[in-house]
Amino acid sequence: MALEYPEEATLRNNQRIINGILKQKASLEINNFSLKEDFKNDCSHVSFVLQFKEGEINEKFKIKNTGSGVIDALFTGVINQFLDTYISLQDITLYDFIVSVDFKESKSMFKTDAPVEVKIVLQGTSRLHNKLYFKAKSNSIVKAGIIAVCGAIEYLINAELAAVQLSKDIKSAEERKRRDLRETYLSQLLELINFVSYAEVINKLNEG
Repeated sequence: MALEYPEEATLRNNQRIINGILKQKASLEINNFSLKEDFKNDCSHVSFVLQFKEGEINEKFKIKNTGSGVIDALFTGVINQFLDTYISLQDITLYDFIVSVDFKESKSMFKTDAPVEVKIVLQGTSRLHNKLYFKAKSNSIVKAGIIAVCGAIEYLINAELAAVQLSKDIKSAEERKRRDLRETYLSQLLELINFVSYAEVINKLNEG
């Protein structure tokens, strides 16, 4: 399997912050996935059902998309579904896509059943250009890619929700003159914005 990067520890820390802030987190699940490869035009066509849950929201979307490979088609297909609602999604890019094979776990003579680990790397808009790594393991490279993409977008949505909640908590702490709480919330928010700047999200919240 691929080596772990230092940034993966940052992701785990951010996940702990998000888990502590949000009582209910958003979740994504992809079903009925189909893939058609167009060799002539060198592109991939995907169609799938995306189930999205967030608080009281429970929706299913039928998505069809075309991209330069299955990960591009899958990633942009899901992202585009949420861009208008979670505006911080506009501030990330897919930086890298890594596949590694664990031949030691193979049980067949030809080693073709060896599980694969897919790791996708996202780069955010923070001034540090930090990266986040999401990975998944499966005997199917497509399934591993689907799980990794869902995990990445789940994180991004929940991180925005947490940033919004932290902004509200900071304001509440200031009004109550709770400097201790304000510093705690601000420290957590600063950890999250090391990857994506939530300035536009927070400004929109304040305007509302």
